[in-house]
Amino acid sequence: MKMAFSRLAIGTIWVGVSTANAHAADYYVAVLHSLTGPAAPYGVPLKDGALLAVDDLNKNNFLGAGNSLKAVVGDDASDRTQTVTLVNQYAVPPRI
Repeated sequence: MKMAFSRLAIGTIWVGVSTANAHAADYYVAVLHSLTGPAAPYGVPLKDGALLAVDDLNKNNFLGAGNSLKAVVGDDASDRTQTVTLVNQYAVPPRI
Protein backbone atom coordinates (compact mmCIF):
# COMPACT_ATOMS: atom_id res chain seq x y z
CA MET A 1 0.00 0.00 0.00
CA LYS A 2 2.82 2.40 0.83
CA MET A 3 4.42 1.86 -2.59
CA ALA A 4 1.08 2.40 -4.35
CA PHE A 5 0.60 5.66 -2.45
CA SER A 6 4.09 6.91 -3.35
CA ARG A 7 3.46 6.12 -7.02
CA LEU A 8 0.13 7.89 -6.71
CA ALA A 9 1.88 10.94 -5.30
CA ILE A 10 4.41 10.88 -8.13
CA GLY A 11 1.61 10.49 -10.64
CA THR A 12 -0.13 13.63 -9.51
CA ILE A 13 2.60 15.86 -10.85
CA TRP A 14 1.18 18.73 -12.81
CA VAL A 15 3.70 20.41 -15.01
CA GLY A 16 2.98 24.11 -14.68
CA VAL A 17 0.66 26.16 -16.83
CA SER A 18 2.56 28.17 -19.42
CA THR A 19 2.29 29.61 -22.88
CA ALA A 20 4.75 30.52 -25.57
CA ASN A 21 3.12 33.91 -26.02
CA ALA A 22 1.64 36.11 -23.30
CA HIS A 23 -1.29 36.96 -25.59
CA ALA A 24 -2.19 33.38 -26.47
CA ALA A 25 -5.73 32.23 -25.78
CA ASP A 26 -4.85 28.62 -24.93
CA TYR A 27 -2.99 27.53 -21.81
CA TYR A 28 -1.78 23.96 -21.42
CA VAL A 29 -1.28 21.74 -18.40
CA ALA A 30 0.16 18.22 -18.40
CA VAL A 31 -1.80 15.65 -16.40
CA LEU A 32 0.47 12.69 -15.64
CA HIS A 33 -1.07 9.63 -14.01
CA SER A 34 -0.88 5.85 -14.10
CA LEU A 35 -3.60 4.97 -16.58
CA THR A 36 -2.27 1.45 -17.10
CA GLY A 37 -0.41 -0.98 -14.88
CA PRO A 38 -0.94 -1.81 -11.20
CA ALA A 39 -1.74 1.77 -10.16
CA ALA A 40 -4.38 2.31 -12.87
CA PRO A 41 -7.30 1.94 -10.41
CA TYR A 42 -5.98 5.10 -8.72
CA GLY A 43 -4.67 6.98 -11.76
CA VAL A 44 -7.75 6.81 -13.98
CA PRO A 45 -10.09 8.51 -11.46
CA LEU A 46 -7.42 11.13 -10.73
CA LYS A 47 -7.07 11.87 -14.44
CA ASP A 48 -10.86 12.07 -14.77
CA GLY A 49 -10.99 14.49 -11.83
CA ALA A 50 -8.27 16.66 -13.35
CA LEU A 51 -10.14 16.80 -16.66
CA LEU A 52 -13.36 17.71 -14.82
CA ALA A 53 -11.48 20.49 -13.05
CA VAL A 54 -10.17 21.80 -16.38
CA ASP A 55 -13.71 21.77 -17.79
CA ASP A 56 -15.03 23.57 -14.71
CA LEU A 57 -12.31 26.23 -14.87
CA ASN A 58 -13.05 26.83 -18.54
CA LYS A 59 -16.81 26.91 -17.94
CA ASN A 60 -16.38 29.59 -15.26
CA ASN A 61 -13.87 31.66 -17.31
CA PHE A 62 -11.24 31.24 -14.60
CA LEU A 63 -8.48 32.45 -16.96
CA GLY A 64 -10.58 35.31 -18.27
CA ALA A 65 -12.83 35.67 -21.25
CA GLY A 66 -11.35 34.25 -24.43
CA ASN A 67 -8.71 32.17 -22.63
CA SER A 68 -8.97 28.43 -22.12
CA LEU A 69 -7.08 25.70 -20.31
CA LYS A 70 -6.28 22.53 -22.23
CA ALA A 71 -5.08 19.29 -20.65
CA VAL A 72 -2.44 17.06 -22.20
CA VAL A 73 -2.74 13.60 -20.65
CA GLY A 74 0.26 11.33 -20.12
CA ASP A 75 0.33 7.71 -18.90
CA ASP A 76 3.36 6.63 -16.88
CA ALA A 77 2.17 2.98 -16.95
CA SER A 78 2.80 2.74 -13.18
CA ASP A 79 6.54 3.05 -13.82
CA ARG A 80 8.57 5.73 -12.02
CA THR A 81 11.14 5.81 -14.80
CA GLN A 82 8.38 6.56 -17.30
CA THR A 83 7.14 9.35 -15.02
CA VAL A 84 10.54 11.06 -15.22
CA THR A 85 10.56 10.58 -18.99
CA LEU A 86 7.13 12.19 -19.30
CA VAL A 87 8.05 15.11 -17.05
CA ASN A 88 11.13 15.75 -19.19
CA GLN A 89 9.10 15.34 -22.38
CA TYR A 90 6.43 17.83 -21.32
CA ALA A 91 8.91 20.29 -19.82
CA VAL A 92 10.56 20.92 -23.20
CA PRO A 93 7.70 22.10 -25.48
CA PRO A 94 7.07 25.79 -24.88
CA ARG A 95 3.29 25.39 -25.08
CA ILE A 96 3.02 22.94 -22.16
